[in-house]
Amino acid sequence: EHSSTVYFNTHVNDVKKHVPADKLLVFEVQQGWDPLCSFLDLPVPDMPFPRTNDTNQILLFTNICRVMAWVTFVIIPIFFVVAGYLVDTKTLICLLVVCGLVIIMVKAYVVTVLQTIWSLC
Repeated sequence: EHSSTVYFNTHVNDVKKHVPADKLLVFEVQQGWDPLCSFLDLPVPDMPFPRTNDTNQILLFTNICRVMAWVTFVIIPIFFVVAGYLVDTKTLICLLVVCGLVIIMVKAYVVTVLQTIWSLC
């Protein structure tokens, strides 16, 4: 991590050394729209500056993916192994179909929720 930080800072200093000051914007996203729009000579948009690298949003997305993976690859297969011993073949096939449909609906719902979250960022 230290070497990548040193490399990044060296690169930034090289760019500052070689690019004329009136052609260079050293920008940090925390600054928002103002310096960027001023540099580009554009009006500031009416919408808030997007912050898609928000830690809480990334953690939420990661946890949702983690839960979906556990349910899909661990819990559901264990459920069907147990169900295979407890019920007849027809019932097991019905459970598979219903479970498959539920998984498809839940994943569609989660994708919709995530798209809504990301559009608000």
